[in-house]
Amino acid sequence: AMSGISLGGLSVLHYCANGSYNPKAVATMCATPEYKDLMLSQVATSYVKKGKTIAEGDEEKLAVLDDMYTQMSPYETILMDTNTCYYLMCGEQDDVVPCGGNVSLYDAMKDKAQDITLKVKQGQGHTVTEEDLWEVLSYVVAHI
Repeated sequence: AMSGISLGGLSVLHYCANGSYNPKAVATMCATPEYKDLMLSQVATSYVKKGKTIAEGDEEKLAVLDDMYTQMSPYETILMDTNTCYYLMCGEQDDVVPCGGNVSLYDAMKDKAQDITLKVKQGQGHTVTEEDLWEVLSYVVAHI
C-alpha cells in the first residue's frame, strides 16, 4: 500500500503510473492525477499574487505548459491500472490543489468498474484532519 498528502500524494500517483511496483491500495489526500490542473492553477495564482493578469501573448506560453503537463500527468496511465484500489480525498475548497482531477479520474475509473473511492470534503481546503487520517488508514488496512 502507498499513501501520501499533497506533494507526497502526487509522488504516489506518479510512482503508480511509472514505477515497477503495483501496490494493492493507494490513498491520496490533497493531491491530483491532473498535473495540468495543478500547475496551471499555480501559474494563475502566481499572476494574481503579483497583481497581474494573464497578458495578451501569454496564451501561447500557457498552451505549451498545458501540453507539457498533460504529457507528464499520470492520469492516463492510472486509468489502465486494474489491480490497484484507489482512495482519493480532496477538499472542496482546496485552492492549492484543485479537486477536479480526482473527480474526473473517479468518473473514468468507475466507468471501467475499477475499485476507486472519492471523498470530497465539503468546506475543507488544503488540510487534512486526524479524522481524515484514520479514514484513510482504515481504507488501506481493509484493502491490503
